[in-house]
Amino acid sequence: MTSIYTSGMCIFAAVGAGISLPLAKGLDIGWKNSLASWFILTIITMIIWLPQLKTESKKDVKNVNLIKNKSESIWKSSTAWWVTLFMGIQSLLFYSLVAWLPTIVVSKGMTDNFAGNMALAFQLTAIPATLVIPVLCDKIRNQRSLVIVTCTLYLIGMILFLIGQSHMIIILAILLMALGMGGSISLSISFISLRSPNASRASELSGMSQSAGYLLAAVGPLLMGTIFDFMQSWTVPIMIFIGLIIILAFCGWRAGNDIVTEE
Repeated sequence: MTSIYTSGMCIFAAVGAGISLPLAKGLDIGWKNSLASWFILTIITMIIWLPQLKTESKKDVKNVNLIKNKSESIWKSSTAWWVTLFMGIQSLLFYSLVAWLPTIVVSKGMTDNFAGNMALAFQLTAIPATLVIPVLCDKIRNQRSLVIVTCTLYLIGMILFLIGQSHMIIILAILLMALGMGGSISLSISFISLRSPNASRASELSGMSQSAGYLLAAVGPLLMGTIFDFMQSWTVPIMIFIGLIIILAFCGWRAGNDIVTEE
């Protein structure tokens, strides 16, 4: 289910990245109307979500509360914080790249169409990693090796993205970054269940890691855009990305250890 969940996110993100530019320029409706067209999916999503608003039974609430009362606060768990930091940093990287990757590619002298294709490739190439990583997580007790492989691919890709000026180097950089991105997303979601001793604890860790994590991620696109406005260069933002990947690897090393939040 984690594989399906993370792959679904990447597939639909790829559709958005791949179609927005053709809608804006191909149909000549402009970027504002192109982005506004995705409001239709928002309505569909709301309709799909409505049945989930049913109140849970009192029995379920009683059982969950009983388990919670026996556990200390999730916010006091160091393991939970490593999972949260991993979630936040990988989300910051993901949303910053989704927001600015086409612009960075264009700044290297490439065409708008090539930049749009790279944005699409970035999302689609991540799908194999989102499918495989959760399956591997379930087969091994310690996920540190997966963290190292994922972050190494991410790091090499980002370094190539920093120095690359040709089509081939940029394509290779995007592919490696995409595999690292897809792997890190899957790991961040998998860690929620892997580091939890029961379903109740998993829900607490999910709430902590995704609320605090996405709060951190929300800073990314705005911060990188501000740095570019000040520096008039994407070199510094990309170097920050490189530093964040190294920190991501460290957080993943701690979060990938075979312990649960109770300990």
